[in-house]
Amino acid sequence: MRAQIREWAAITLCLLLALGGAATALALAHGADEAMRPRQDSLRMAPDFTVAQVDGSGTITLSALRGKVVLLDLMASWCTACIAGMPQLVAINASYADAPFLLISIGTDDLTDSADAVAQYALQYGGTWTFTFDAQGVVRFLYDVAVYPTFVLVGADGTLLWSGKGNPDDAALRQRIDSALAAAG
Repeated sequence: MRAQIREWAAITLCLLLALGGAATALALAHGADEAMRPRQDSLRMAPDFTVAQVDGSGTITLSALRGKVVLLDLMASWCTACIAGMPQLVAINASYADAPFLLISIGTDDLTDSADAVAQYALQYGGTWTFTFDAQGVVRFLYDVAVYPTFVLVGADGTLLWSGKGNPDDAALRQRIDSALAAAG
């Protein structure tokens, strides 16, 4: 009897995992930016954190960046979707080079990633902006990272303006950044 209960429990767990994976795959196939319905949290302050830069030059604290619009790229060095999105991020970083805007990539997989792997990723895929690593998994927890990449747009006043899972539509992302910059003055 116990063996039969264990077998049914295992089958049920497998089905639940398969259904969850299928739902995520379906959402991503239909454009994660819209399908995952990014949160509009414009009245909430972005949770603060401090992370180490992978080049060893120090740390970054989000609250110290007030006055600038910040796009957080919460990523993992092994993530194929993150790699596929790098050309978009290279172009965005170049487009807003003269604006009060910062792009910060944060390696948030503290279980299988490392600062060295994130530094190598930046070098290999042309990342010239700030790359950091969250060795304690704090950022992953604060921003509920369940899908890589996850993006978070923080206003110049520190408010959480938008977050989305998966690579966003380029035009929609640029529109969000432009709106945030306009609001910043």
